Amino acid sequence: MDTNRFTETALQLLASAQQIAQTRRHASVTPLHLARALLADAEQPPARVLQRAGGDLAQAQAALDAALGREPTVSGGAGEVYLAPQTGSALEAAEGLAKAWGDAFVAADKRYSFGTEMIVPGYNHSRTVKVLDRGGAIQGNRVDVFFHSHQEALEWGVKHLDVKVHSKSG
Repeated sequence: MDTNRFTETALQLLASAQQIAQTRRHASVTPLHLARALLADAEQPPARVLQRAGGDLAQAQAALDAALGREPTVSGGAGEVYLAPQTGSALEAAEGLAKAWGDAFVAADKRYSFGTEMIVPGYNHSRTVKVLDRGGAIQGNRVDVFFHSHQEALEWGVKHLDVKVHSKSG
């Protein structure tokens, strides 16, 4: 698993999961910590998907909190928190699925809602891609396209293109 290939949002998720583990004095970040971090903010896509599917966000959060409360704790000073093996496996599986599914998306300024569809000429065979990420340096009329490897990103390079906003997510 190469965290250099993670999006800013994925890195923030891992940091949030790590903070949850540290606050609860857990020795490692488990998939439960990731799930709790995913559902922490009702305005973010994972929580909205759960709610749109008919799930109860508060109930899911409470169930995760209860499960996390049963995890073993460490005593003493604030130690380093490690990734549990099953968390590493889950992240590697997700990376494999992203590759297999031909994952393509962009990071864009906050004026574009998550889910906004864009066409970036030459990227993803000029098919529609969605805004699924943010970046601190991505402001105004800039987008950042996702590639699975650093080499692919280097080959794409920096381009000045006319990006078409196909539809705005509301």
